[in-house]
Amino acid sequence: PTLKLRQWGEELTIWSFNGHILFGGPDFHGICLTTVFEKEEMQSIQRNLLARIEGDYSSLRYMSDKKKSDGVALESVDNDRVFVMYLHDFLDSPGVYGETVFHDQWDWIHCAEKAVSRVGGHLLLKLHSNENLFTLGPNDLLIEKFGGKSNVSFVDRNAALKQIVSTYRPRAVLTMYGSVIMECACMNIPVIYTSHNPYVAFDFGLRVSSKKAFGSAIETHANCAVTEMDEQQMKSRAWLVAEAQLRINKLMKDSSLGAIPLIDVPPSLMKELGFDIEDGSNVYDRIALHGWKTNWGQEHHRLHEYTKQKIAESQEYQEVMARYTGNA
Repeated sequence: PTLKLRQWGEELTIWSFNGHILFGGPDFHGICLTTVFEKEEMQSIQRNLLARIEGDYSSLRYMSDKKKSDGVALESVDNDRVFVMYLHDFLDSPGVYGETVFHDQWDWIHCAEKAVSRVGGHLLLKLHSNENLFTLGPNDLLIEKFGGKSNVSFVDRNAALKQIVSTYRPRAVLTMYGSVIMECACMNIPVIYTSHNPYVAFDFGLRVSSKKAFGSAIETHANCAVTEMDEQQMKSRAWLVAEAQLRINKLMKDSSLGAIPLIDVPPSLMKELGFDIEDGSNVYDRIALHGWKTNWGQEHHRLHEYTKQKIAESQEYQEVMARYTGNA
C-alpha cells in the first residue's frame, strides 16, 4: 500500500519513490557494489546521519528544518527491557510504507504492546516529530488508549535518538519503514521493521514477514545484551552507512519509474473495493467517524492491487521493466 490519498473523486497520488516498493522491487539485494563515490559525497551523507542522531533532521525534506531536541528532558523507567517504537505520521497512515505485515499503524501498535508485555518489557512510544491538524485526533486517542498502561510510556516526540539510547539503552527500536533504520545502524542499535525497503540489502536491522515473526523477534531481542559505542566508533560506522545510502540512492534513481500520471479513483470504485464512504467524503473524516479504528487495511490492499494493475499497464512501467531485463 504505497499510496497517498487525497479526497475521493479527485485523485490517488502515487509517490514515484515508493513506486519501486509497489511491485516488491527492484531486487534490493542486487545493489551495485562496484561504483566508487566521491569523498565529498560520502562526507555529506555521513554528516547528515550524525546530525540526525543528535536530533537535527533538516537533511530530510519531509521533516522540520529546525532542531527541536535541545532542552528535552527524558524520564527514566524502572525496567531494563525497553523497546522504543518510532511511530509514523498518522497523516500517512495507513498506507505509504510498502508491503507490511500489519493492516495499519494501530494493528502494529497493539501487537507491539502485547509482545513487549509478554516478555516483561516496557514499550516507549515516540510520536512522529511532524505535527499537523490531521494527526491531532489519532495522537490524542493513542495517548488515551495507552497512557494508563503500566508497561507503556510516551517519550518526547522531539527527543534525539542519541539521547533516547543513552537514557533507556533499548533492546531494539521498532519501525515500519523509517530513516531511523539507518541512524540505528550507525549506533549498532537493533531495529525490527515490517516493510520491504532498500535497507534489506545491508542487513540494517531485522525485517519480519509475519505477526508471529514480529513477536518472536521481540522475545529474542528482550534477552540480548545492549552495547554502546563511543564517538569514534559511531563516526566510523556512519561512514559505512553513508556509502550504503549512496548505493541505495543510485539504485532507486537508475530504476525510477519516473513521473507516473496521477490515477483517478472515483467514489464509485472506492465503494466497489469496500470503502463505506459518501461522495466527497475525506479519508480522515471517515477514519475519525469510526474512532480511528477500521478494517481499512483490507480495503486498502484491494486498492493497492488495483493500482498495481493500472501502473503495470502504463508505458512508463514497461520501459522500466525492459531496463531490468536488458531488453531496452
